[in-house]
Amino acid sequence: MRTTVLQTSPETPSIHRMTTSSTSTTDEALRILHQNIQGLRWKSDEVIDSLYPSLPHIVCFTEHHLNQHEINLIQMDSYTLDASFCRHSFKMGVVCIFVHKNLTFMNIDLGKFSHERDIEASAVKIIVNHVNICILSIYRAPAGNFAHFLDKLEGILNLQQRNDTQLIICRDININYLIENNKKTLLDSLLASYNLTGTVSFPTRIRSNSATAIDNIFINTSKLDDYVILPIVNGLSDHDAQLIMINNTRLEVLNNTPRFIRKFNKQGIFDVKIKLSFETWDNMFENKDMNSLYNSFLNTYLRIFYSCFPLKKMITKTNGNAWITMGIRTSCKHKRELYLLCRNSNDPLLQNYYKRYCRILSNVIREAKRCYFSKQIVNSNNKMKTIWDITRLLTGVRARNDNVHQLNTHSNSNHDFQTMPDTINNYFLSITGKNHF
Repeated sequence: MRTTVLQTSPETPSIHRMTTSSTSTTDEALRILHQNIQGLRWKSDEVIDSLYPSLPHIVCFTEHHLNQHEINLIQMDSYTLDASFCRHSFKMGVVCIFVHKNLTFMNIDLGKFSHERDIEASAVKIIVNHVNICILSIYRAPAGNFAHFLDKLEGILNLQQRNDTQLIICRDININYLIENNKKTLLDSLLASYNLTGTVSFPTRIRSNSATAIDNIFINTSKLDDYVILPIVNGLSDHDAQLIMINNTRLEVLNNTPRFIRKFNKQGIFDVKIKLSFETWDNMFENKDMNSLYNSFLNTYLRIFYSCFPLKKMITKTNGNAWITMGIRTSCKHKRELYLLCRNSNDPLLQNYYKRYCRILSNVIREAKRCYFSKQIVNSNNKMKTIWDITRLLTGVRARNDNVHQLNTHSNSNHDFQTMPDTINNYFLSITGKNHF
């Protein structure tokens, strides 16, 4: 078995239309991050900054402290919120999973097993090299019923355990794995029956007078034996994050995807007007058939249109939030250094300074984001469209692209795209003489 444990601290574009795309792939080890974040509301940007440029494929958070509406509004650059569980009766707690946008995944509903405080769980499934991998994020509050937790956890494992499925559990269940205790023994006994073993052997919560490992990642080490696990100190919580890289599982992920677009600008619009003004349209009026006349017009117009707005290749790179400047990155790094000093010190002056620094940095990040989007709106030639694009970006709502596959008229269904316009035209011609008042 190869196992490694490491210690570390870590002008608005013109309107365009997407036409075609091609993809390139990169072979990478599966990377999963887990952290008890203790409130995700204002921390999602700093999480990505602390990991950039080697972003994990899966990010599991416990204790995000948000309700369902609030968690749906959380946006992390390059990630999609796939699974979450939120409390209704109590505050704090709860879990969620973000999946990299280049991965195909499926949400697993664990609502019937989750119970506030006792066990809060969410799960996703990805397919890698024809192998199903189920990633679970689980949290148990210190006041939770441990017997109830074990019972529900066993139900989840029974449901997901299959010969073709590998289970990976990222969890914070408030059991210290650095010392032997009865709860640890009972949990290990249950997980061992499913060939699951803890991989964290370092403290994940360090204070000036204590060090515990209540966060852990469990995998089947008999099949996933080549892995690296390391703590990530980002200062966003008093729990250090854990990052596991599983070399047995290699992913082919999309990378620097080239897209072909048509850019619409003032010069192109001017060229279209000039070329259309010089067009005689003689060949169009030689046809008596209406369809031939229309096709002749369309061919002439598209020839001019394509010559004025040619396809251009554009490569989209995921390089973090554009509004995060080098100064903000430096400040985030300094904040993590201050965090390491504070957790090993009882100096009240240092603690107060760190809290003030965190508040100032949060305000700077929010102001940088506001200025960045405000500048986009001011410099835009189509301010309304830019505002909607920013709104969709910040809320995670994407424009729907509904394609018409059939046209239903009374009891008939038309699937022929060539005759659909005639069907619509005949319908409106047939109702013009009817009295609808």
